[in-house]
Amino acid sequence: MLLFRKIWLRATLLALLVLCSTPYTYATSQTAPNAPHPINSKKANSTAYNGTIFIYQTSTPQALHYNNGKKSLHYMLHPSKKGEFIAFIPIGYYDEGVKTLHSPKQTESSPQTIKILQKDYPKKEQINVANDKVSYSNEVAKRIEKEKNAAVKTYATITKGRLWDKPFIKPLDSAITSPYGSARIFNGKVNSYHGGTDLRASIGTPILATNDGKVALVQDRYLSGKSIYVDHGSGVYSVYFHLDEFLVKQGDMVKQGQVIAKSGDTGRVSGAHLHFGIVINGTNVDAMDFIEQVNALF
Repeated sequence: MLLFRKIWLRATLLALLVLCSTPYTYATSQTAPNAPHPINSKKANSTAYNGTIFIYQTSTPQALHYNNGKKSLHYMLHPSKKGEFIAFIPIGYYDEGVKTLHSPKQTESSPQTIKILQKDYPKKEQINVANDKVSYSNEVAKRIEKEKNAAVKTYATITKGRLWDKPFIKPLDSAITSPYGSARIFNGKVNSYHGGTDLRASIGTPILATNDGKVALVQDRYLSGKSIYVDHGSGVYSVYFHLDEFLVKQGDMVKQGQVIAKSGDTGRVSGAHLHFGIVINGTNVDAMDFIEQVNALF
């Protein structure tokens, strides 16, 4: 009996040593040191760069809010892990400090937080466009405001779940001429940052849907020119600006890789190209980073 107990104790100690020596790991699409990573529902104090998304993962989705309760997490099924859910939290270009996730019935003394790291985005770009694209009459200003409100209303429409089941793709295979986040000065007057990614495209180049979804808005806009907005579910929208020709209409269901438009030079541009963007819960994020992070989930 004594010999049996000794053998049992040795086996138990060996199992504990193996367990303790096995590190806990989590998936991440980033390769840089101290890079942002998905957060587990019980993990606090994670990090993310401004202008990117933060992927919240959990097997037990609960109501959570951020931006002082003004925005909610919209859950969808994980694309490859059965029984798991994800939600995208956008980190705005101008965000800094800490983003806190709150429950309506918050009882935790230390709520989950996301520390925002500042990314080194490209410096200023001097862009020359037609003068009427930077100085507006009252009539044009009203038009711009109306079009902006239409976009805000579109982004506020949340389709439950996700409409896609495969990785995202670029809308065309072309060089990036202006990345997300670059500071911009139009005609030496108007200052802004670039909320999308510009891809080289001559007039008439076929533009592909980045993934499955529903066409939410088709509109010829003063600044972004002929534009298409595609709803991918759970607050995720892809946008395509400065088009020359529409090949879909509002309400159409589109598939990944479907030709939805032809590129052009409409709106406030210095030349023909495609402005491609991803908007999460009304916030512009880096489309290239979004594609990289989301595709790493498969």
